[in-house]
Formats: sequence, structure tokens, C-alpha cells
Amino acid sequence: MVILVCFLMTIRTYNFADVTGATHKELGVGEIVDDALSKNLEGMVVISSGNFSYAIQEEITRRKLGLKLFNLVNNKPRSQSDVQIPNGEILRTNDERVDVVKDSIDLDLRLQDYTDFIPIAYDNHAESILQGAPQYVVCPVGSGKLWLSVVKKVQELNLATSVIGITPKGKNGFFSDSLTGDLDSIADKLTAPYTHLRGEVLDQAPTHIVAEVSERQLKKAYKIAQRENITCEPSGAAGLVVYDARFRSKYSISMEDNIVVVSTGKGFKQEVIEAKTRECRRKTGIGAVTSMFLGGALYLVAQTLGGISDHKIALELMASMNTPTDQRALQYMVEKEGVNSVMGLSADAVSMAGTLSVMDSDGLEYVRGMGNPKKR
Repeated sequence: MVILVCFLMTIRTYNFADVTGATHKELGVGEIVDDALSKNLEGMVVISSGNFSYAIQEEITRRKLGLKLFNLVNNKPRSQSDVQIPNGEILRTNDERVDVVKDSIDLDLRLQDYTDFIPIAYDNHAESILQGAPQYVVCPVGSGKLWLSVVKKVQELNLATSVIGITPKGKNGFFSDSLTGDLDSIADKLTAPYTHLRGEVLDQAPTHIVAEVSERQLKKAYKIAQRENITCEPSGAAGLVVYDARFRSKYSISMEDNIVVVSTGKGFKQEVIEAKTRECRRKTGIGAVTSMFLGGALYLVAQTLGGISDHKIALELMASMNTPTDQRALQYMVEKEGVNSVMGLSADAVSMAGTLSVMDSDGLEYVRGMGNPKKR
């Protein structure tokens, strides 16, 4: 538990990383696996950007079970458990999701979708979040499961608390029945073209609302989390937008109010990104170059386990590459890979650019001087 004081405003941070060691997605995976076993299922289906599917797979592996896990993804599958959603369709029901998996694997297994399963563990933590009857709870919202659990606990306890969910502007289906287009966001765990709980969530207004915020606000919130040593990824830090004076003004939040910010923690993908970014920033010669190649191997493992979007990791890595040498290294990889711009580079290529940058400008010039990169 972290208490942050900003002038007269006191904010209590409830961080799931302190509870699970990772994210809130670790909560309830035992319930999910138990439910699947009680129904004699052979496999489970989810739609996950990484944390949820990874947590379930960890539980299956820990118990040494034969259950299969299938993760429906929009991008190219990166592990054996990934199943690509055809033509970017929006799959709204259990039957639709299960049918796509069965068609893909060509096996008639006993399957059930657990994407929208709300574990009892969320209800238990909602009560802890609401200790002291805060006037506001500010919480990241992606699928809406955790947010709705807190709202229902407010109603059960008959509190005057208002729960505000934070989501990236134009990147989540709460305000659109069929969201299409670019859903990339620094808070990638909070994006979704469709949310099953949309109607139930929006029905809670005006007491409890979902607030859309900009990428700039999300980045500032994450910087606050880093400054205050709150262990979380950018998605988990979304609630810290409450430090933004314009945000508080828009939602009539006073400096004197009692506020709880929920941080949903930090998942495996973010651990990998941060490890790789640290290596990119190190300037320790051959040792750093060796570490970068080891980091590349870790990246491949992470992709396999987590079904991570290659493009999103590439963007995250490039966000930390700001020096002139970094930019020259990225341009070199553009030429080598034969792509139109740095935006076309894979995460592996960006990682290699980081390695070249670590070699410093002299090392980069040596590599560049070896000939036409397209011929190597």
C-alpha cells in the first residue's frame, strides 16, 4: 500500500503487484481451472493480450494438468496456443469463440470460453480497496471485470464512493459497438474492439463512469508511477491520471477528496520489455552487447509464452531510443531489413539496433562501413 500526498490531496494506491507479485490477472486463475475441471473440459479459450493467458497457463503447468489453453489473437500467432481470429472478426459469444478454435485445430474438444469469467477473488479485493469509504476509486478498465466488481461492492456496502474507470481514448469498445482501426496504446492491456460487459458498465453512470484519456495523459501517469516506485506497467498506472489537474477539474474531483488509485500491477511482458530497455541503455562495451543478445533470446521466449504483439514491443523499445546514435542505428536496420521506415522494423530488428547503439558511435560506424547492408 502506498500513500501519496499532493498538496492537500491524499491518494492511497492499492497495487496488485504487492498482492500477487505480478498483476490482478493472477487472481482467480485457480477458480477458472477448478471450474474447467468440474465440467470435465479438455480445454479453455480466452482472448488475452498476454497477462491473463500467461497466468492461466502457469496454473495449468503448476498443477501438471492435461488441460489445453487456446488464446484467440488478431495478429499472427506466436505460440502453439495462439489461434488467429479470421478476418479480424469480433467474437461476442462463447459459441463463436469456441467454434473458431475448433475450426482451427480441427478437433472436437470439450471447450469453454473464460474471457468474461469474473472470479470471486475480485470481490474480496474490492472490499479491501474500499476500506475507509473513499470518495473516489480510480481504476484502469479494459474488460471491465475488476471495475464492475468494485462498483458492485460499493452498492453492497451502500457507500457514496464513485468509481471512475480509465481507458485509452478511442481504443476500447465501451463507446462503440464495433470498434475498428488502430488500437495501439501505451496502455495496451486496456484496449479492446469489443467488451462483453459494455452495457452493464455504462448502466452504472452517472455515479460510476468510464473516462477516456489521451496517450499523453497515460504516459504522464506512468512517469508518476516510476517516480514514486510503484511497481506496475503503463496499463496498471492509468489511474494515476488523477494527478492531472485538468482531469480532476473535468470530473469535479477536489484536492481535499479521499481517493484510492488501483494499480493492476506488472505482467511478464512488461518485465521483458524493461529488461531489454535496460540493456539497450547500458554503455559497457562487449559485456552489454553479449547481454543484448541474451535479451534477444529472452524476447523470443516471452513471445512464445505470452502471445505478445511484435509491433507493440518494437514501439515500446523505440520509445527509449532517443540519442543520435540510437537513431542512426535504427536507420541502419531500416536499410538492412529493406523496410520503408523505422515503423516497419520488427522488435528483433529494434533490439539489434539497440545492440549497435550500445557499441557506441565508433562501433556503429565500423559496422556501417562493412558494405551495403542489404547484401549482408
